[in-house]
Amino acid sequence: MNFKPFIIILLIQLLGAKVFAQGVKIKAPEHVDSLVQAQIEKNKEANSISGYRVQLMQTPDRKKANDAKTVLLEKYPDLDVYITFQAPNYKVRAGNYAKHIDCVNIYKLLLPDFPQSFVVPDKIELPEL
Repeated sequence: MNFKPFIIILLIQLLGAKVFAQGVKIKAPEHVDSLVQAQIEKNKEANSISGYRVQLMQTPDRKKANDAKTVLLEKYPDLDVYITFQAPNYKVRAGNYAKHIDCVNIYKLLLPDFPQSFVVPDKIELPEL
């Protein structure tokens, strides 16, 4: 049996693995490194991304907003619900969806209870990894 081709193929694979195992180093001016680090810190602080939520209602009455949140959480305890204030109204929004279609599916589920609801773009919490 001739092992010569087998040994040659094995050596080529080992040599290729060694070449690919070496890291790529990029030389950049110092100010680029500081800009990259600043962006990393900014991303950590932001802790949000662009996404979608369902806006269930908008009211100047804080009690109505809290009542709507309570009703929603009783019926859907796993749903994230948020109340934000943008003068003069309180907005009740639900969900953290990166994809519009996912938000539309929840919107359709909530529509019978909240007929004035609609999908809005919003900053959403980063998903757990």
